[in-house]
Amino acid sequence: MLVAVFLVLALIVGGIFFFIGGDDPSGEGGSASGGGGPGTGDAGEARIVETGGNEEDIALTSDGTVIAQGSGSGEVLLWNLDDDAVEDSLLGPDYSSILAVEFSEDQSLLAGGAHDGSVTVWDESGSEVASFDGHTDWVRGVDISPDGSMVISGSDTGDVKVWDVESESEVATLEGHTDWVRDVAFSPDGSMVASASDDNTVILWDVESESEEATLEGHTDWVQGVDFGADGTVVSGSDDGRVIVWDADLGEQLGVLDGHTDYVWDVEVSGDGQTAASASRDGSVRVWDLQNMEVSVVMEESGAEFGAVSLNEDGSRVVATDQDGEAYVLDL
Repeated sequence: MLVAVFLVLALIVGGIFFFIGGDDPSGEGGSASGGGGPGTGDAGEARIVETGGNEEDIALTSDGTVIAQGSGSGEVLLWNLDDDAVEDSLLGPDYSSILAVEFSEDQSLLAGGAHDGSVTVWDESGSEVASFDGHTDWVRGVDISPDGSMVISGSDTGDVKVWDVESESEVATLEGHTDWVRDVAFSPDGSMVASASDDNTVILWDVESESEEATLEGHTDWVQGVDFGADGTVVSGSDDGRVIVWDADLGEQLGVLDGHTDYVWDVEVSGDGQTAASASRDGSVRVWDLQNMEVSVVMEESGAEFGAVSLNEDGSRVVATDQDGEAYVLDL
């Protein structure tokens, strides 16, 4: 049974990331009810959506209406949560497996990273607007700058690349990690980049100077996820089972968010910087109040291994994917 513990705040309504698609078949969704838990609010209900995507990554538009998931055939599948149906599928180059996906803040762009080392950017009509081929190994993390002008990507070679979307050119290669880069993120103002690596570190980079600003050391195992919070904070999740909140300016830990009992495979922060979510192999997704440094929502399902998570702008909707590629949708 799925146990979803959260406060019901709002049902997301509004616009969608619009693509012109064909007659894609609809998947079958389900629902699961949850029970209460100490200190985490009342019981609620979560939807399970079979999008047809893989378990590698999941992205949610800032308005919370559309999910993006990669697939092994090189497609990115878009699922409209309002219509509960496939919106479209976007084809990447060479039918490579898509390992990482991310929407821009204004929902006008979607970036995808593939196992052939390529990065593709699509616009809201579903047209490919940029493609980059500088990596020589799998790309596991991508992000789009707040103004949509740049894309960053991290690969298994340990490098992070910065790309210019309009000119389809490489801006910089950031080298410093000694193992795979699992995740990358832009700061809210686009001036900084964070990268998470199997070398157990998070590195903070200055985009303009292309220099390493700080190396965050504190995890004792692979760092699988990273994102920026509000007020100069960084949140990271690791195979050591911990979620750490850092002061990006000082390069110091502000606190450790404990609760997971196995690998943390992804973390993400809401657009307003107040809420974080973490996905774990322990079968749970935890939603954290970053202001009070405490858990506010726990979702658990026996036998599940949650590998990716995403939130909308205000943190009122959370989506996560399990090892079968099923998407879990929680409205808080």
